[in-house]
Amino acid sequence: MATKKTALVISLVVAGIIFASGGFFCGVLSEKQRVAPDIAKISNLQRVENIVSSKVVSSIIARGKVSKISGKTITLTSNSESIDIFVRENTVFLSRFTPGADGKLPKTTVLEKPLGFSDIKIGSTLSATIIISPAGAAEAVSVAIFSAGS
Repeated sequence: MATKKTALVISLVVAGIIFASGGFFCGVLSEKQRVAPDIAKISNLQRVENIVSSKVVSSIIARGKVSKISGKTITLTSNSESIDIFVRENTVFLSRFTPGADGKLPKTTVLEKPLGFSDIKIGSTLSATIIISPAGAAEAVSVAIFSAGS
């Protein structure tokens, strides 16, 4: 009878170890699946960084509304996301449209005329051809102003 009790106790201990090991394995697997998408995001960010910093990519276009001007840095906002862009001294400025007498921009006129940094206003819609400086900052090479702002 003692042998049967000992065998039962050993069986229960072994079953408990097996269940605990199985639970541990399932927990590790579940955590790995939860963390895997984050690792994929990091990998994608590294790929994007490699592309943007490649010497093959000479520039990037950013488009949006000017939400802030601080010194020579403008903040461009689009779809609730913002980017700070430093406007270099040699940045080329163009106006893609000439405002009508009412201050509104006609949709059919495409005239490019030279402008300067002072023509950028809060609310202006523009696109900036940017490069990434060695320090990692966005710098404008050219700016095309699409609307005057306020």
